[in-house]
Amino acid sequence: MAQDPAIQKQASTPTADTSTPTTSASKDNAGDIQALPPSPNSQGRWLTSKGLGSTDDLEEFYQRRGVGAGQKGRPFKGRPTDALLAYCQYPEDIEQEFMYYYDERVLVINDAYPKSKYHFLVLPRKRILYLTDLRGEEGIQTVKELFGRALWLVDRLKVNDASYEYKYGFHVRQSMSQIHLHVLSTDYSTARMKRKEHWNSFTTEFFISPAYVLQILRERGRFQLSDQERERFEAIVSQNLQCPVCKTVGRNMPDIKRHYLQTHWQPRHLELQRHGKEAK
Repeated sequence: MAQDPAIQKQASTPTADTSTPTTSASKDNAGDIQALPPSPNSQGRWLTSKGLGSTDDLEEFYQRRGVGAGQKGRPFKGRPTDALLAYCQYPEDIEQEFMYYYDERVLVINDAYPKSKYHFLVLPRKRILYLTDLRGEEGIQTVKELFGRALWLVDRLKVNDASYEYKYGFHVRQSMSQIHLHVLSTDYSTARMKRKEHWNSFTTEFFISPAYVLQILRERGRFQLSDQERERFEAIVSQNLQCPVCKTVGRNMPDIKRHYLQTHWQPRHLELQRHGKEAK
C-alpha cells in the first residue's frame, strides 16, 4: 500500500485533543467554516452497502470497477492506490453508485469499502497526495473547505435520518494517494469492519480530526509530525481492541463490535429515533 513519505522530525508538539468528535462537537470546532448551500450537481445519497471487498482487494476492485466505466470510457491505468486521484481528475467517469457530489473544487464519493452504514470520502479536486503536502494558509483553507463540505453532507443526510451521528477524520497514514476526509456514521457495523487495524484506525486517535490538522498547520506551517508522535500513532493501530466509549477490551472483532453496538450505540440510536418522532 502507498504510504505517506517519511515525516520529518519537528520539535513542537500540539496540545490539541486528537479525538474526533461527532457532529455537534465538530460544528463547535468549525470556527469560520460555514455549511455550504445545496448544489444542482448533487447525485443523491448512498442507498445500500454494496458488500465490496476489504482493502486487500484494492487492486482487483479498481481494475474491475474503477475509473473507466463512465460515459467517456477513460480506462484507469495507474496504480490501484492512485485511483482516488483519477477520480478527482475525471469525476464524470465515476460509477453512479459511488458518486454523491462534485464541483470544480471538491469531490464527495461513497467509500468503496464502507466501515459503517454511511461512509463517505471528501476530497479536493486539486492534486494533494498526502497530508504532508499541506502548506501554510493554502493548506489551512483546503482543510476548512473539506470540513465545510463534510458538515454540509451530514446536514443533508440528517434530513432523511437524524438518528445517526457522524465522525470526521483523516488517517495519519493513508492507504491511498490523494488526501481524503472520512465522514462516517458511528455504528461501525458493516462486514467490511472486520480487522483490528480497521477498528483501531477509525475508533482511536489514529483517526485525526480536521481541528487537529489545522492546529498542526498553524503551529508548524505544514503537516509535520515528530518521530515520537509518528511512533505513537503507529502503535495505536496494533493495540488491543477497545471500546471507544468505555475502553472495555474485546477478545476479537465480533466481540468488540457486539459490545459496542449493544451497550452504547443501539441505546443512543433508539434515543435519537424517539426524539425525532417527538419533534414531528
